[in-house]
Amino acid sequence: MLLLRTQLLLKGGVCKHEHLCSCSEALRKTRAKLSRAIREAKRAHAQRIHGHFKDTGDTQRMWGGIQAITNYRKTSPSCDSDAILPDALNDFYAQFEAQNNIAVEKSIPPQNDQVLCLTAADVRCTLHGVNPWKAAGPYNIPGRVLRECADQLADVLTDIFNISLSCTVVPTCFKTTTIVPVPKKPTVSCLNDYRPIAPTSIIMKCFERLVMRHIKTQLPPSLDPCSSRTTPTALQMMPSLPHFIRHSHIWIKRAPT
Repeated sequence: MLLLRTQLLLKGGVCKHEHLCSCSEALRKTRAKLSRAIREAKRAHAQRIHGHFKDTGDTQRMWGGIQAITNYRKTSPSCDSDAILPDALNDFYAQFEAQNNIAVEKSIPPQNDQVLCLTAADVRCTLHGVNPWKAAGPYNIPGRVLRECADQLADVLTDIFNISLSCTVVPTCFKTTTIVPVPKKPTVSCLNDYRPIAPTSIIMKCFERLVMRHIKTQLPPSLDPCSSRTTPTALQMMPSLPHFIRHSHIWIKRAPT
């Protein structure tokens, strides 16, 4: 009996030693795999950071690399927990439209007037020119989606735009917007301290851009290109305006009557 117990103890010790050896071997392999994965992750992260600085013309990508290096995180402002604030802002912004008592009159175009007809190529070109970082609008359709899917959406949107032009009616979904109140200063004391930001649909902006392009073709050639203050030539003339205003009375006197 004593011999049998001794043999069992020896066998149990051998099994325990083999189990510990197998566990140590598995632990060693796991540590090696973990170290290898950490090195590969560090190498990939370094390559991703270096990629932010390859194109010096892309400032947004460079700032993204700097934020990744410095671990910069934007602090989102605390939201006002007042449940009455949305209704108060709606009433405050609606009061300006309530004072408008002018009846809307629909002008009848002449019989020989030709309705603007857009082509799928123009719509496709406009969609390809959408800024992917533009605000998505009330329906949360990103500009990147419209830009990447321009070939698939061009025909559908062309039909919608042409029907809208022929019926002289803009779809309600195109005019819908969500007003986002942005505080003008850190401490808000009244409703007027909120700046209403109303992002419209990107599709509606593309529609407006197409119509504006047609309107510009109908303008007379004598129109001054510097009339728009956002043109480069107009911006270059800004420093000269004080000189023109200062000597305008001299030029008026010298002008022939």
